[in-house]
Amino acid sequence: MVWTLRAAAELLEAFADRSVAARLRGERYNAIVHGQFTPQRRTLLINTELNEVRAYFLDLANGLRRTIGRFSGHRGRTRPHIRRIRR
Repeated sequence: MVWTLRAAAELLEAFADRSVAARLRGERYNAIVHGQFTPQRRTLLINTELNEVRAYFLDLANGLRRTIGRFSGHRGRTRPHIRRIRR
């Protein structure tokens, strides 16, 4: 799954916390990719993992939006350049 490798590389550029990118290609991902499963079981595992990864990244994005909202009125040297997060 080449898309996960590209996405993980992009996440490493965007986040200082390496665990964000690691979540995408973690132990469960490796177990699914390298495990010996029936096609039905692999499909179930992939769908479950995709749903959990989706929930993780939605929670992460919502947390970032809350942080941005808390500091949006701040003026001064500490205000970082923040790209808009797509909804």
